[in-house]
Amino acid sequence: MYKTAYNKLLQKKLFGGLLCGSGEISLFDKTRIVVPRWMRIGPFASELNADMPLDKTNPNGSYKGLNGAVEWEDVTLVPEETGIIDNSIAEADGAYSIYLATYVYSRKQHKCILAAGHQGDMQLFLNGRQIRGTMFSSDSANFDIDLVHGWNLLMLRLDYSPQDDKSFYAGLCHADGKPFRDGWVKTGFMTNGDIDTQLFCKNPDEENQYIEIGHISNNEHLRSKPDAVVYIPKEGEGHNDGDNEHFLVFNAPKSRELLAMWTQGSMEPSGDNHIVISRSSDGVKFSDPVWITGTHKDTDENQASWGFPLVASKTGRIYCFYCETPKGKLGGASGVLGCHISDDNGYTWNRAGRIELEDCFKSKDGSKMPLGEIIVWQKPIKDKNGRVVVGYTYNGSDCPKSCCRFMAFDNIDDAPEIEDIQITYLSSIGNSIEMPADVSERHCSEPAPVLLPDGRIFSVMRTITGNIWYSVSEDDCCSWTAARPLLYRDGGEAVKNPLNCCPLYPLEDGKYILLYCNNSFYADYIRNGKPLPAGMSMFTNRRPMVYSIGEFNPQADQPLWFSKPKELFDTDGVIVSPKASNEIGSYPSMTVFNGERMLWYPDRKFFLLGKKITREMINS
Repeated sequence: MYKTAYNKLLQKKLFGGLLCGSGEISLFDKTRIVVPRWMRIGPFASELNADMPLDKTNPNGSYKGLNGAVEWEDVTLVPEETGIIDNSIAEADGAYSIYLATYVYSRKQHKCILAAGHQGDMQLFLNGRQIRGTMFSSDSANFDIDLVHGWNLLMLRLDYSPQDDKSFYAGLCHADGKPFRDGWVKTGFMTNGDIDTQLFCKNPDEENQYIEIGHISNNEHLRSKPDAVVYIPKEGEGHNDGDNEHFLVFNAPKSRELLAMWTQGSMEPSGDNHIVISRSSDGVKFSDPVWITGTHKDTDENQASWGFPLVASKTGRIYCFYCETPKGKLGGASGVLGCHISDDNGYTWNRAGRIELEDCFKSKDGSKMPLGEIIVWQKPIKDKNGRVVVGYTYNGSDCPKSCCRFMAFDNIDDAPEIEDIQITYLSSIGNSIEMPADVSERHCSEPAPVLLPDGRIFSVMRTITGNIWYSVSEDDCCSWTAARPLLYRDGGEAVKNPLNCCPLYPLEDGKYILLYCNNSFYADYIRNGKPLPAGMSMFTNRRPMVYSIGEFNPQADQPLWFSKPKELFDTDGVIVSPKASNEIGSYPSMTVFNGERMLWYPDRKFFLLGKKITREMINS
């Protein structure tokens, strides 16, 4: 019975002649509009369940069902299958109801159709508002829906009587019948271990665990109370700009301006990364970004990721180095650094070439074989001798769990051509920073080095242990002490942090500022052998962002001691970006311009903003 209704549902007449042409419809035509991911909960008694909100979901919630407590579960469809969901429930003999929910991201406002096949009563709610459908038969309907730019919650209430077929189908297409390709769907659950299939959960210590959506058009970028707004994504036609991160702002070498360089893409990860640059004369208002290099939307151009600037101090030449990979490579890491050069203060850029990092290739029979790949995430520092040093994450066959390494651009201040750039791979002279062998998860990455007043280099790094770790070098980043957990002071408490960058920046008078998230939720669940809540992974709980002020203590075992954490900003757990992240402050940078110290930060890797770091914050 149901298969007949299913075939009718997908025929031309049901979509006003706009979905398909006449004649036989192929399996591809049937499956190309399927909504592949849902959450389901039930069974409930047939009367309306007042406890079930229709404008939000809590994937970790429990509700009173027909035969006891019920919880949300993941329903993921195999793409090659027909798209039919079986909602039959063995323990429900009589009439019952279930709810289905999914979240649809739309890159701009779209008028769409949700085509559904179901025997029995059916109600659709879009962002909490009921949508009336057009019934084409007793078991099929179309719903005209207006998707807003950003995330949209689709929730269906399905009622079943004992004699009903319990199959269900839903397809999403544009109002003209074309498949919806300008977005994607996610739920609160992870599918097949892929973290990018789930919406980020809130921190488990928060009372309100409902997924909350922030609408882009409603000044959502002001939630963290920024002092400057650099970029609000446009998305839609011609724009692959829904992901904005590795936000590196620096002083222009030939003018009194700030230049902001960052990595942009459709979504992390999307495989279409590119590098852009913007400028500001007042440190508050920034120009529209200028494209440097990378993948334009709907092209096969090479990808450019995780760009970082180096400035030749003697001439003002700006180098933009970046990981160069083919389009589609997720993550964007590479053993090849592409390079563009600007000699006019960042207005125009020319490709200079590429560098195959010796750290990432090994020679065999006269040829170079890939050994590993890197990511640079911060601006360079200078060691006590004024040499430009860059820290990076290295992952390769000789360090499969990732480690922290450093390289020096020995003559970059002389503005050499790319073939004349001299790079010293410092870790090959001394050692990498690695986690001890007795740590169960030996991953460490994203070093944040600073120069201490006594000439040593102090570096913190992210780990999966639930804590920040650190190491110290006495020979300009060549040799490093054994890594260990960062403490607030000798003998003090370890500094908590999820697997997230932990920037450390120098201030004045031997002080430093450390940025982190002050929680170890994921690591605690793993250590205690507990199943992860829906929406949690090693990459979640990156909020709120807190800061501590560090002071140099030359006689101490740990040379930097830190104050108690204070909250800097938060997203309140609200989701807005295509990644469905609620993180804040990941991959920022800091400048001093016109006498003001500013932290430049991505908000949910979507908005790019600035926050003043005041003297009162530093001294309080």
